[in-house]
Amino acid sequence: MDEKLKEKMRIFIGKNADYYLQKFEYFEKTGSSISWNWAAFGFGIFWMVYRKMYLYAFLALMFILFLNVLEVSLHFSPMLSFFLSIWLWVGFGLFGNYIYYIFVKNKVTEISIQFPDEKEQMLILQKEGGTSWLAVFIFIFVFIIASAVVNSYIQSRYY
Repeated sequence: MDEKLKEKMRIFIGKNADYYLQKFEYFEKTGSSISWNWAAFGFGIFWMVYRKMYLYAFLALMFILFLNVLEVSLHFSPMLSFFLSIWLWVGFGLFGNYIYYIFVKNKVTEISIQFPDEKEQMLILQKEGGTSWLAVFIFIFVFIIASAVVNSYIQSRYY
């Protein structure tokens, strides 16, 4: 990995940059997309929001809510629902680092092109990257509202 790109990624990532940069280098050297991330496994969508991957988190939320509706409408057994949930969380754990790698690489490249001045780039990288607990709390609120709406729909439609 180019040292200049690595330094920009470090600024963008913020907390735990060494951990992520080590994973990113592994992806580039091996071509693999698999690497375990306990935080992504344990917190899934909320980890994505914490890392400011809002679009990815929104898409994952829509997928989960869609699965919820499918489970009820197709009368999945509770065991199948359980295994789907496990599959999803394991997927977050296995591919979370790679998804974050793609996100970081794209954002850093986009910012580098959009802001040619080095000093301005560094400020924007710091602002746009990093982590956000506030976003997590807002997303929890949105998650609760979305879950309530979907559950209300399911209750009215299928019970």
